[in-house]
Amino acid sequence: GRLQQPVSANSLLHVSNAGTFDVTIAASDQWSLGSHIIRATEELGLRNAVLRFTITPKPAKLKIAPSFLDLGQLVVGQKVSLPVLLENTGGQQLHWVSDTDGTHWLNVVTREGALQSFGLQQSVDLAVDTTHLNVGHYFSTLRVSSNVGEDRIGVSLIVIPPPSHAQSEQPKLNLTSSGLDFGTQTVNTQATMQT
Repeated sequence: GRLQQPVSANSLLHVSNAGTFDVTIAASDQWSLGSHIIRATEELGLRNAVLRFTITPKPAKLKIAPSFLDLGQLVVGQKVSLPVLLENTGGQQLHWVSDTDGTHWLNVVTREGALQSFGLQQSVDLAVDTTHLNVGHYFSTLRVSSNVGEDRIGVSLIVIPPPSHAQSEQPKLNLTSSGLDFGTQTVNTQATMQT
């Protein structure tokens, strides 16, 4: 017969006429890794069965935060850097490499690494350079490939023009020479012009 519910130590199992039984083993996270043994003994003690099994660590699992980067508005020529966090939420080591699919304005500073198991994090630093970009919207992706697969996050920004020169420069006085006549002056003397 089939076991309908979990069985704990010293529980009875129903055995078929052929002498077989089925059991489902739900391995808890609390169980230690490695070899385990389940022993089943007939109630009269005449027959028994031994089941050996091994609990292995959960596979590595990549988690990236944030899942999308919106840089908002950046001025032409502006450079910024920002981190993206990689985390291994699995039970085995995770090896990773990252790239931006050749995007010239988005560069990965930290290109590869390894994360041990269960919640360890590593920062991947990105550098954004708008020096050679025209005004407009831009989108790219950060690709992270690992021994457990690949993940991508989007990166977007809007490039805006620099402030106008009239606002950023000091005022200047523009004069035309057509209305100025200083006449003849002797060296090392001063004259005041009246209009």
